[in-house]
Amino acid sequence: MVRLWLLATQMVMLVGCYQPGTEQACTVQCAAAGQACPSGLACSNGICALPGGGCGGDAAGDGAVDARRDGGTTSDVGQSCYGHSEGLLQLCVAQPPTIDQTLSAVNGYEYATGPGATMGCDVVSTPVGEICVIALRSLSIPSSTTLVGNGSRPLVFLVTEHLQVDGTISVAADNVQPIGPRAGAGVGECGIPTMPGSSSGAGGGGAGGWFGGGGANGGSGNSQGLAGGIAAGAPQLDQVRGGCAGQSGGGTAVPNAGAAGGAVYFIVGSMTVGPSGSIRASGGPGRGGPQGAGGGGGGSGGLIGIDVAGALTVNGIVFANGGAGGGGGSTTGAGASGSPSDGPTQRGFGGMGATGAGSGGHGSFGVTTNGTGGGSGLTGVSGGGGGGGAGYVLIYPSTAISPTTSIAPPPTSPPF
Repeated sequence: MVRLWLLATQMVMLVGCYQPGTEQACTVQCAAAGQACPSGLACSNGICALPGGGCGGDAAGDGAVDARRDGGTTSDVGQSCYGHSEGLLQLCVAQPPTIDQTLSAVNGYEYATGPGATMGCDVVSTPVGEICVIALRSLSIPSSTTLVGNGSRPLVFLVTEHLQVDGTISVAADNVQPIGPRAGAGVGECGIPTMPGSSSGAGGGGAGGWFGGGGANGGSGNSQGLAGGIAAGAPQLDQVRGGCAGQSGGGTAVPNAGAAGGAVYFIVGSMTVGPSGSIRASGGPGRGGPQGAGGGGGGSGGLIGIDVAGALTVNGIVFANGGAGGGGGSTTGAGASGSPSDGPTQRGFGGMGATGAGSGGHGSFGVTTNGTGGGSGLTGVSGGGGGGGAGYVLIYPSTAISPTTSIAPPPTSPPF
């Protein structure tokens, strides 16, 4: 039986059960896709897994997964438990993971966490949604390797010994083109912003997404005759979840809002983010308003959670900044898309508006957790989209946090 205690205020047992498809799934290492694996298994990311890359149960083999509040000890029933009680998530396993994994130094890895596509992680149902869990004894991500999490479920790493990040782990929506949600970006409720105004030939800018920091309002269009979108308030953080998307500009037939940053949560024995390492969960920039429409609002940053039993060292970068807003369109041309954030102290800048139109607002960055408002358009033209607010960086315990400019927004350890 798989159980999970996700909310701090109550203990909840899962209704679903997991049984491994074979006792050997994810317990045998392999060097290449062509290397022989036990019957019914195939080589996936260096481990003999079920077809499609899953383990069929927890990655330790046939041990059950449970959860409890007082993580980090052995329970009365002999389970090994991990995660601090004040954090968002605690996991227990009957048999601790035994696999030590080093990802290839030449490959990128994409973990599709959505339904029907679970490469290398195991889906665990919870009363408030599903998570995609990767359980290992140790994990090393080399400097030339990128691991991306996509899909509807948050990506959770249980690494009972050491996690070394010299490459990139990303659930960031840092692409201005339409994309599917980053891992967990669709989880949890978000507020509903007030719609921007629109009329023939002009529209207000869309509002930025609000999560850990404030999303900004969109700029007005037509010399303030058309209101920009008004950002919704902060949603509740009560589970492992991603951020909130921006809002499309008024008058656009094609959505142009920035996507939200996703969610990645680590429960580790110890962890090092090396000088070349990065963990990213920033929101996507809004796209420029087409001719006669407002710019899209930037998406908020997502969630990065680190729950560490031992030492945490961050020499690289960890950030969940908001995306920038797109510029408004004019009667003759389109606005420019905003730019993504590429570092903790590097904000995404709003896209330029077309002639006479408002430019997009900037996204959050560093200790500035709110986005900036979109610019207003002149008579007959549109407003720019608002900048997205910051996400969250949660670190447990609080004693593991050291002041640093390499983490944005500033890390916190709120009890749940």
